[in-house]
Amino acid sequence: ARVHQATRDFTNYLDNYKQYSNDKDGVHYRKFVKHTMEFIALELKQTFPTTDVYIAIGNNDSYDGDYHVDFDGKFFTDMATIWAPLINDQYNKSIMQKQLAQHGYYAVTIPGCADLRLIVMNSVLFSDKTTGNNLHQAAQDELDWLQAELSLLSINHQKAAIMMHIPVGIDLYATRRVRLFTLLPLWDPEYAHRYQMDLQEFSSDIMGVLAGHLHADWFQFMSYQHLNDMAVTVTPSISPVYGNNPGFKIYRYSTRSLILKGFDTFNYLMPSSVMLRP
Repeated sequence: ARVHQATRDFTNYLDNYKQYSNDKDGVHYRKFVKHTMEFIALELKQTFPTTDVYIAIGNNDSYDGDYHVDFDGKFFTDMATIWAPLINDQYNKSIMQKQLAQHGYYAVTIPGCADLRLIVMNSVLFSDKTTGNNLHQAAQDELDWLQAELSLLSINHQKAAIMMHIPVGIDLYATRRVRLFTLLPLWDPEYAHRYQMDLQEFSSDIMGVLAGHLHADWFQFMSYQHLNDMAVTVTPSISPVYGNNPGFKIYRYSTRSLILKGFDTFNYLMPSSVMLRP
């Protein structure tokens, strides 16, 4: 079986909008963002009418600027409504629409594969760059939710693929520009530690972790006590805005063992294929 992954922070238009429209009205900007997302969703639906599309919130995905999360605002609600038609399965559509609108994260069972769960996280909450109200409690609530989701996998005889925008790791972009010889993390260490402990505890039930954010194509294996080589992969951006080679990935997995077998990267310059397991 195959699953497609492409990544792009959707809504970072604010500076360009002000520059080219000479319009500083926040209400007008929000309408522009909403209409742009409606256009993109419509294009995807028309191009891939039978493919379910699941979105993950990124750091630019806000009406109020980069790394801003507003649980009382309309962004999550609007995005849930706009992207819901791209999910053909009616039950998953309703779950995504409800959970994304409330929290910015959700989990569904893959149609036609009842033993595979897709856990879509909002990892923007775990960055120390993020602004908004009650962020620490929101981050803890999401980690509580993740732990509950993972604890049900073995009970329900399922495995899970975890999808997010910002992965755990070193922020090379910030490290190169902010503090010489100091490694800056992408996640707050408190949240990263708790997340890694959950991955270690439930590693035998996790197919792999699919992420974006870094505008580069890479993967690594994480070693845990139940599983020696959990794959963590990052897909490049479909935009070359930071100098990357634009691309997307198609992952291959076994529907019988639910093991991630490998992936093909389709990019602008040269496609590549990686086999993770025979």
